[in-house]
Amino acid sequence: MTDFDGEGVRLAAKLIDEMSRMKVKVDLTIWKRLKALSRSEIRAVEELADYVEKLRLESASVHIRAIERKYLLRMRRHKNPISRSH
Repeated sequence: MTDFDGEGVRLAAKLIDEMSRMKVKVDLTIWKRLKALSRSEIRAVEELADYVEKLRLESASVHIRAIERKYLLRMRRHKNPISRSH
């Protein structure tokens, strides 16, 4: 796997060309998906682990905030019950 910057793209093109000449099937599916998902946040393959950790932490943070919102809503309802009798 090559990096996602310009140099990595050029190297990938060379590798694809060479491997195709040797009748080796080249599958760029994962490389293309990772490049698209990471957008411009990572440029080198070595940065993938840190990027995944960042996404994991962001995801956990979003999940925690959702749980906190649900908890606060329940607490508000408990403190201020709506009268059902009219």
